[in-house]
Amino acid sequence: MARKRRFIIDIDEETNKKKLVLSDIILLLVFGGLIALVIWLVLMVAKKEKDPTNIVADMVVPIIEKGSKNEFTVNLDKIEDKKYIIRVVNYRNDIINKNEMDYDIEVINENNVEIEIYKNEIEDNLASINNKDLFIEKNVLKAEEKQDDVYKIVVVSDKDLTKKDTLKIIITS
Repeated sequence: MARKRRFIIDIDEETNKKKLVLSDIILLLVFGGLIALVIWLVLMVAKKEKDPTNIVADMVVPIIEKGSKNEFTVNLDKIEDKKYIIRVVNYRNDIINKNEMDYDIEVINENNVEIEIYKNEIEDNLASINNKDLFIEKNVLKAEEKQDDVYKIVVVSDKDLTKKDTLKIIITS
């Protein structure tokens, strides 16, 4: 009884009967399942990278109550890659705002260093009109849903920055 083995099908040469090989079919199904799993994991990683909560920020400012004022100064000569990232969020730990919150950002550029400011993924430079002082108003954080607004400040100036080159940033709600 000689048998010829072909992929997925066994052929008996004496009777010329074809018979499916179950082990090969199971291996193909497992292999197909593994390929689908790898594709799904790659898509999940790509989705996770675009999530604003995964962006590493230099400063995170939670706004959880009205009437709050956050004021800080950024030394432009100390920032890496000439980029400074600020995340304005509507939560702290597991506490999320129950009401919508409006907030304003004021950027005071005392030494008139040339900068660009971008919000979230929008390509428009918010500091294009006036590079001295900038007031970004009527920003809204959602209620009962985590939200991150990411502001990226990029130093465009070619001059050597000193300790005197600072930005004063005031975030009020």
